Amino acid sequence: MDSQPEINEKMRAILVDWLIEVHNKFELMPETLYLTINIVDRYLASKTVMRRELQLVGISAMLMASKYEKIWAAEMENMMYFLAELGIMNYATIIYCPSMLVASAVYTARCTINKSPAWNDTLKLDTSFSETQPMDCAKLLVSFHLMAAENKLKVIYRKYSNPERGAVALLLAAKSLLAAATS
Repeated sequence: MDSQPEINEKMRAILVDWLIEVHNKFELMPETLYLTINIVDRYLASKTVMRRELQLVGISAMLMASKYEKIWAAEMENMMYFLAELGIMNYATIIYCPSMLVASAVYTARCTINKSPAWNDTLKLDTSFSETQPMDCAKLLVSFHLMAAENKLKVIYRKYSNPERGAVALLLAAKSLLAAATS
């Protein structure tokens, strides 16, 4: 902020407060807000910004950050569908109710793309499952993912190897789940 002739720390705080309000209004992911503030701070460190332009800098940063949210959300969605489809194709998952299969696909997808935390209070509330409950089914989904490329039935693997679906089938499976303890 020292290099900014018209902007001080208080103005930055007002901008951040407003950006949080906008972020909340549009129900964006927390990562989008953090990336937005990072972009704003990096921009302010490199360019002189007039006071009247500060809000524009903030909203421009949020638009840039929200593009990454869409990319991540699409990857997450594609991975979840890939795992769920592998699950419904394999008879071993028939012992799980559909909601458990979906919760396990979400959990496994989050682990596969390194989303932290893998399970949070919102997911617990939405699914009524604790983090440990989907673990056994999640382990099956990981094993199906590991075998998908060699499986004789390749429709799901080919479908999700396509760039239109983010080529999520080609991502490394969440092997760490296989070693996780089950309670």
